[in-house]
This record gives sequence, C-alpha cells and structure tokens, in this order.
Amino acid sequence: MNNKTITLLFASILSFVFLITLASAAITLTNVPTLSTTGNSATIVLQSNTGDSITSFSISSIAQDGKTITFSPVTTPIALVANVNKNVSFNYVIPTDFNFKLGKTYSTTLTMNTSSETKTQVLNFEPKNYCAYGTKGTLEIRNLKIDNVGGFGDDGEWYALDEIEVEVEVKNTGSDDVDEITVVWGLYNSETGKWIIDDEEKSFDLNDEEKSTITFSFQLDPEDLTSSYENYIFYVKAYSDDQGEDMQCSSDSESINVKFDNNFVILSNIKFVPETTQCSQEVQATAEAWNIGSDDQDDVYVIVYNKELGLNQKIDIGSIDSLDKEKISFSFTTPAEISEKSYSISFSVYDEDDEIFENDNDDESVVSGMLKVEGNCIIAPQASVSAVLDSEAKAGKELTIKSTITNIGTKQATYTLGADSYNSWATLSSVTPTSITLNAGERADVVYKLNVNKGIEGNQVFNIEVKTGNTEKETFKQQVQVTIEKSSFNIPGISGFAVGGDNWYLWGIGALNVILVIVIIIVAIRVARS
Repeated sequence: MNNKTITLLFASILSFVFLITLASAAITLTNVPTLSTTGNSATIVLQSNTGDSITSFSISSIAQDGKTITFSPVTTPIALVANVNKNVSFNYVIPTDFNFKLGKTYSTTLTMNTSSETKTQVLNFEPKNYCAYGTKGTLEIRNLKIDNVGGFGDDGEWYALDEIEVEVEVKNTGSDDVDEITVVWGLYNSETGKWIIDDEEKSFDLNDEEKSTITFSFQLDPEDLTSSYENYIFYVKAYSDDQGEDMQCSSDSESINVKFDNNFVILSNIKFVPETTQCSQEVQATAEAWNIGSDDQDDVYVIVYNKELGLNQKIDIGSIDSLDKEKISFSFTTPAEISEKSYSISFSVYDEDDEIFENDNDDESVVSGMLKVEGNCIIAPQASVSAVLDSEAKAGKELTIKSTITNIGTKQATYTLGADSYNSWATLSSVTPTSITLNAGERADVVYKLNVNKGIEGNQVFNIEVKTGNTEKETFKQQVQVTIEKSSFNIPGISGFAVGGDNWYLWGIGALNVILVIVIIIVAIRVARS
C-alpha cells in the first residue's frame, strides 16, 4: 500500500469518527421546571455529552385577551462541559391583570440551538386551582354526583334550561374539629374565564372524622351561554371561614358539555292565572319560547292542547334569534261540565315547516303545564233514567227492573251504574252491566235484580245511581218506586190463599172449610172413644 492510499484511508477514518461524534452530540434537560403563576423567574438544568455550546436560547411569549406574558432574553453562547449539569436561569413578566383561567393549560416553547442540533422543550405554567392556595388541611370533597333531573339533556350533556341537581359529600379527615365550613360551587366557561353560575351554601361545622352531604339545584340560563362554546367545567370547593382558605380547602370538578343543536326551540316558565281555577272561568296563560339552538328561527308557533278542557289552540310566535326568547300569552275559558282535578296541558313547538322541533337525540319539543280545577263545577252526569218492572214483585222473591240510560249531553260519556236506599226492604243481587259508554244521544238498557225481604208489602223506593266519577257531584240519582204484594198465609198440607185485597171472601171460605174439617175430626175421635 502506497503513502497516498494510506493518507486517504486515514482521512476517511477521521471523517467517519467526526460524523459519529456530531451525530451523537445531544443536549438533555435533567430538570424541567413548572412555571409559577405568581413568580417571575425559573431555572432549567441542561447537560451535553460533548461539551457543545448553545448559540441561541429563546422562549415564546403567551398572549391572551390582549395581555402578553413575555420572557427575557438569555445571554449566549452558553458553554456546556461534557456530562456536567449547567443551570440556566431566565426571567418572565406576567401582566398584573392577566387572567389564568381555571381548567386551561398555559404553555410556551423553549428553543435552543447549538452548532449541531436544535432542541425544543414545552414549559407549562402550574394549573390554577379552585382553592386559592391549592388543597390544604383535612377537609376532603368526596362523591361529587351531578344529575340532570329535568330537561332535554342527561347527566354529562346539558341543554339550556335543564334542571340540575348536585350532591357532594364533605368530610373532615383530621382529628380536630373544623368550623364554619362553606361549600362554594359554580359553572365555569374556561374559554372566557367567566362564571356562568357562582353560588354558595350555608356554612356548617364538622367534628373530627365527621362528614356531611350537601344537595343543591339550579337551572341553566340561556342568557349566560354562548352557542359557539360547548365545554364548561362544574367546580365545587369546601373551605373554612374560621381557619381561612389558606389553611383548609378542598375542591373537585367535572367537565360538562353544554349541547347546542342547530335548530331547537323549547317552551319554559309556563304559568296559569289563576293557578287553581273553577269551571266556566277565564284563565290567562303565559310562557317563554326559547331558541336554544345555534341558528335563528322564523315562523315559530305553538299548539296548546287538552281534550277534556276543549283546548286545541295555535299561538303564533314568529322569529326568534339564537339564545333569545319571545314571551307568549293567551286566554281560554274552562268548560262548565268538567271534573275537579289537575289537568295536564301540552305545549308543542313547531318550526316554519310545520314540524315539531327535535334535537339531535330525537327528543320532541313538547312540554306540559298543570292547571287545577276545583269548586262550583257543574259535573253531574248528563243522563236521563227510565225504569219499568220486568217481573212479579212479591215479598221473599227476586224482582227485576229494566232501566234505560240515555246520554243527554253533547259528548261521549262513560257511566258507572249502581243503586242505593234499598237496604230497608231488599238486597241488591246484581246490576248488568255495571258500566256503559254512550255517545251523545245514545241509550242502553241496564237490568237491576233485587231480593225482596220477607214480610214486605206496599210501595217501596230505591235509587238508581249513574256516576261519571267518585264524588257526590259526579253522581246522578233517579228514584224508582215498586209496589210489593202482601205476603201469603199458608197452612202445611193445604193450598195457600191470598190474604186481603179483593180476594178477602176467598180467604173466608177457606177459613170456614178449615173449621169444618177440624169439627169433623173432633166428632170422629169422640165417637171412636165411646
């Protein structure tokens, strides 16, 4: 091998070693600090396996709502000794009115350059805690339970105007009493940093190892929402006013999705004046139509319906912007002939295509309001009753009465049939049928069977009952009179004879015959003895 070849081989080996060295040169971060929201400086620990120098060191600023967190430049180059830690400090400035929002991560990027590589590292600010000083002391929030108890959403996904119920347990895990504990809670928009709801409960005390369960509820107000943002956070914390939040505080949270469909209008805040009404009385009704969808709506209307009250009314609303409402009002008169009870009145909201609004879960925009009716109602059954005797009417025998019931009202009615006021002279055997349904003007026959007591005679009365409900006002009674024949006089072994009436002479002849028979028997006995 000649000298030239040896020289080229040696140069190639040096180049290879140099490339390997460059390829393996690396900066590592042995300590990455979490930035303090209340501080102004931090230190990062670097190490290099080659002893390279950092030629540039920069950290990106963080901007929010017109406010900016800035990071001061760091003097370069920064010389690194191989495999030796190097502390590099940097400063930053947080504007006094910069709002670190709950539930939001604030990050920036550190960029470092050397002659052989570019190194980046994400730096995070410490998350803001609902407890002002973080979790402190022996109080502990447990078993946060959130239920959607009324509306169109569910427990983790809410619609505007949903009724939410929250249950949370607070426990003192320490050995000392904690006094004046306050539970604070709210719904938070982490995008805007604003509280949709911010409230608190009455304070209480907890002895050592004691716990208490707190329950509260609220409604999601559409005016506090924005249809362009769906992710909210529910927060709750318990702290001691006595010891201070910096000594005793615990918190918990749960992410909530507030649902916004494109097209969804619902009715709420339904009221009737008066709340309790009477028959034939005018009722004023009011409600609020809320567009809780993200799109504006036109030609909205409501159908109000209850068959028993004769309600089938259309209420025009018109246009409603997203997250806006329109008030509606109307009046109606209750019928004169209705039962005293609470009536469920349905409100169905329709769109411009004459279809009931539906959300993405296929829930229709139909809600109900309750109206109570009582007092001074004309609710007696609208029926006429006639009756005829359909059998003999004798004491100790069963008699049959056929009654005809006619619906003299203007609408279909169901009648329950019965009888009373017969106990002094008979017992009721059967009523057939016991219930009938008749259209207006229709009639039907009902058969009553009564067992007449022995020894009954003369004119007797009882009432045929026609009911449409369970109250006295819902019962119509028709008195029926029946003439019962007098009881028969019988001697064993001899035909009976009717007593009284136009046949009195027959009874006399029969009695005379009986006497003659007795005389003949006596004479025969005496003759036999003699």
